[in-house]
Amino acid sequence: AVLTARSKPTDGAAASRTVPSRLSRRGGIAATGVVLAAVIGLVAGGLGERPSAAELAADAEAGRLTTATSNRYEYWRVGLAAFAREPLTGIGAAGFRVEWLRERRIEESVQDVHSLVLEMASELGVVGLALFALSIGGIFAAARRALHADRSAAVGPCAATLVWLLHASIDWDWQLPAVSLPAIVLAGALVVLGETGSLSGAERRPDRAGGS
Repeated sequence: AVLTARSKPTDGAAASRTVPSRLSRRGGIAATGVVLAAVIGLVAGGLGERPSAAELAADAEAGRLTTATSNRYEYWRVGLAAFAREPLTGIGAAGFRVEWLRERRIEESVQDVHSLVLEMASELGVVGLALFALSIGGIFAAARRALHADRSAAVGPCAATLVWLLHASIDWDWQLPAVSLPAIVLAGALVVLGETGSLSGAERRPDRAGGS
C-alpha cells in the first residue's frame, strides 16, 4: 500500500487508469496503519501471554484459536541465544536441530526456528543476514520500478510476496515448494516488470548521438 501510494504514473494513459493521487495516498496511509496495529497487537499479545509448562507440554487443541501462546517462543529463544553466541558466522547450516536438543526446555523434536530471519541469524550469522537483506532489497527496488512502470500489473505480485515474507518471519512453511515457489515466480515477475519499464523509458528518449 505504501509503495502504491508513493508511485506515480509515467504517462497520460497510465494516469487515466489510476485513482486520484489524494485518494490513493489516503488509502495507503490507512492500510499501513491497519497493518502496523495488527503487528503491534500480535507482538504485544504474544509477549504478554507467556506459555506455562503445562501449555508447552500439551498438544494443539481448538483452544489455540483464543490464545497467543505457542511453542515457537521457545524455538525463537534458542535461536536468538545461538545467534548471540556465534553472531558472525552462526552455528552452521542445519545446526539449529542440534542446538535445540542441547538447550530445549520441553520434550519436542524440532528442526527449524520457525522464522526465516531467525534461522538465517542463528545458522548463518551476520553474513547470512546480509546476503538475505541484499536479496530482499533487490526485490524491493524492482517492485518500486515495477509500480512506476505498470501499477495495475505490479500491485498483486507486491502484495503476494509481502505476505510470503511476513509469514515466513513467524513460521517454517517457507520450506514448502507450494508456498515459496509462487513467491519466487512473482518476485521474478516484479524484476521483469521493473526492467521492462526502464527499457521502455530508455527507448522513448531521443538518441542524442544520432540527432547530432
